[in-house]
Amino acid sequence: MVDFAKLLQEMREKATPEERARMDAYEEREARYEATAREINASFAAIGERYVTPGGGGFKLTAKPQKKDYEQYVMREWQKPIKMRMEDGTIHFIGGSTGYERFEVSEEMIEQMQKWCDDGHFEWSICGGSPRYNRCSVDMREVLEYLREQKPELFKDAAPALSM
Repeated sequence: MVDFAKLLQEMREKATPEERARMDAYEEREARYEATAREINASFAAIGERYVTPGGGGFKLTAKPQKKDYEQYVMREWQKPIKMRMEDGTIHFIGGSTGYERFEVSEEMIEQMQKWCDDGHFEWSICGGSPRYNRCSVDMREVLEYLREQKPELFKDAAPALSM
């Protein structure tokens, strides 16, 4: 088994002062990001696809080739906690389907999320899903509560955090 802590220590010992400074800067930045991290429960769905013939029925003998359409469907659903954290003006969801679910945080984004919550839509799909990647969604109210703590200056109203 590989001992990564030992490898890291050996790498540090062999590193030049410039490389060590870059490593230290990276570790400092990661520690700053990790200080803002919080777990959130996410819903996942495995997406499958099946081919369907347009108009139902089977293939017909025609001079033109017939196009196959496909539809997507949910094969299974589950929930698990993932992590969200603030990184230089973006909210990053770690543990989602692709690992790259990252969104720029702005007043406009927060206003839109609040509007959706007011309309009764609480699920935020952070990854839409495909046969290759699972669909992943989180509760928008929890995200808004987190953003209110991390970036209160982006909220126009002075109302308390949303309750679930």
